[in-house]
Amino acid sequence: GLAYFGNWDQITSLPEPNSKCTHVIFSGETLYCNISQGSAGDIVYAINGGTRLFSFYSGVINSSFDIAPQGFTISSASSLKYYKPDGSSLNTISSYGWGIPDISQGIVTGNYLWVADKNYGLVKGENMTAFTSLSLPGPATNDVVNISSLNGKTILCAGGADKSWNGMKRSFQVSVHENNKFINIVQGTSTDAMRSFIDPWNSSHFFISSWGSGLFEYENNTLMNHYNSSNSPLQISGTTGSEIKVCGLAMDKLKNLWITQTNVTGSVKILKPGGSWIVYPLTIDAPVIGDIISTENGQKWITLPGSNGLYIIDDNNTPDVFPD
Repeated sequence: GLAYFGNWDQITSLPEPNSKCTHVIFSGETLYCNISQGSAGDIVYAINGGTRLFSFYSGVINSSFDIAPQGFTISSASSLKYYKPDGSSLNTISSYGWGIPDISQGIVTGNYLWVADKNYGLVKGENMTAFTSLSLPGPATNDVVNISSLNGKTILCAGGADKSWNGMKRSFQVSVHENNKFINIVQGTSTDAMRSFIDPWNSSHFFISSWGSGLFEYENNTLMNHYNSSNSPLQISGTTGSEIKVCGLAMDKLKNLWITQTNVTGSVKILKPGGSWIVYPLTIDAPVIGDIISTENGQKWITLPGSNGLYIIDDNNTPDVFPD
């Protein structure tokens, strides 16, 4: 009869019966309850016949109470404490040996401790001593700047630029999701994967642009070509430095890949299916040359970030013939 109010009684033996109780667990013959005091820290009381203060650590907020084979655990950000049912201590985990915990919850099963950690994901502790961070299926990082998807393949790029369009200098990380699993691609010392384009005629074939390291071409998640200033018309952006800033990628009906570059002469480059290049004889007057799409009627629309509008090209379906 849980719905009947007459079956309920308030426990009045707490110092402040109406205080905020956030966790409760029953172990042995004792009820342990957690009373929140905000940033001052949590107080744990033990109720068994009488009520007594069980634990208090200034500033420590408990995140979870959980039953364990030999008693129960109390988790806080910095530690997990393992108690017998009578409240005597069995173990305290405050370090993994290779990192400092930030614990959300800890579960004990047999000889294993499983920790949900805000810094390290899922952590396994064997015999409460040997700790291992387990890599769960997922993208390489949560720093995602672009997502593209086609025919069951989804690609996440983890680079980016700040509000002034300076590179974030994030490690080149691309996550490919297909057939219910992730493949994570890390490309050496390259940085700032910006955009991905999946070939509509062959979804195992795709391109990644980089805000600093040029253009990358993949087949079956394996690098086929890395285009830079030494092996293609792609240019170093600006008069100093070595960054090859590529952003927008689009493919027309002739399977030509259109590429935008910033701070170079010739803002648009075209990679033809056979591997040869077209350098479009125009330099768009804008600080940044952004994304590009190829429309059904063959027009190419280019965004110019920073309130600089759009640039539209109609190549009359002859991208290598310029007078028309």
